[in-house]
Amino acid sequence: MRAFKILLVVALISGLGTAAYLLLAERWQPGPAIVVDAQDYLPDGTVAAVPIGDGVNGDLAGKPGGEAPSSADGLLALTDGGEADAVKLCRSNYATLRDQLPSGGTLFGHLRSDEAPRSSLVATPAGFGGGNCSLIHASAAGALSRMLAAARADDPAVARAMMGISCYRSIERQAALFCNADRIASRGYAGQARWVAPPGFSEHSTGLAIDFGSRNGNCNLEQCFKNDPVGRWLKENARRFGFHLSFPEGNPQGVSFEPWHYRYVGGGSGVVSRNRRISEEESVVRPEVEAPIDLPIQPGDEIFAPPETN
Repeated sequence: MRAFKILLVVALISGLGTAAYLLLAERWQPGPAIVVDAQDYLPDGTVAAVPIGDGVNGDLAGKPGGEAPSSADGLLALTDGGEADAVKLCRSNYATLRDQLPSGGTLFGHLRSDEAPRSSLVATPAGFGGGNCSLIHASAAGALSRMLAAARADDPAVARAMMGISCYRSIERQAALFCNADRIASRGYAGQARWVAPPGFSEHSTGLAIDFGSRNGNCNLEQCFKNDPVGRWLKENARRFGFHLSFPEGNPQGVSFEPWHYRYVGGGSGVVSRNRRISEEESVVRPEVEAPIDLPIQPGDEIFAPPETN
């Protein structure tokens, strides 16, 4: 009799588990590939290694591979609030990614950032960056060159060490960085967004943001960069050239402190970028910030006031 009761309980649990599984399966239908850093999760749960790089386009789905890691199982099954938009973006392939982008608003504290047209991008100064920091918006190029010249005059050692780690970043590349299944599984979408902006919500897509680093330091892309000589010089001088820290400590967006991430917003009395984020620090220092406007930008246009007017 005891054995019969045990079998009955096991059967009941098994039946409930099957029902729950069927309910979840009915609610979630596999969609297009989930684009991640160096892999492509396919609708059937398999994974294919694919090269991911700036400016990659086209549908990556349809390449069978081995078994997907368990972190992908059920990752997109149940979502709500801000996660709904994040899941929608991460389930898009490159061909449809832009069609899934919200027209405005915020996502996990990040403002919607329009991608810069390729015609508005120019090369970064020679020797400043490479690979992931080869392009910048034309409106910020002059200010960057002037800031680097000022660093050479002020502290040659800092100037030699200063480098660009990441500048313009395509929306496809941003999707590859944000939609990393393993990191989302451990951090959750909201936790991942504290470190990596969702595609369509990164300042890097505008060409106006730069992740600075040091050739001599061990704190690149780490919060200890604030104590690096390059980090200290930027904190003291970058504003003179129109570059502002996007995510200071305690920023109201709730994004992790990034002492290396600056974006170009122009001169004190000039046009303010529509992609600007106003931090608590800036609202105290510069309460007279002008309202954002939306103007077409072409290479060579001088739409910002020169940094010397600050």
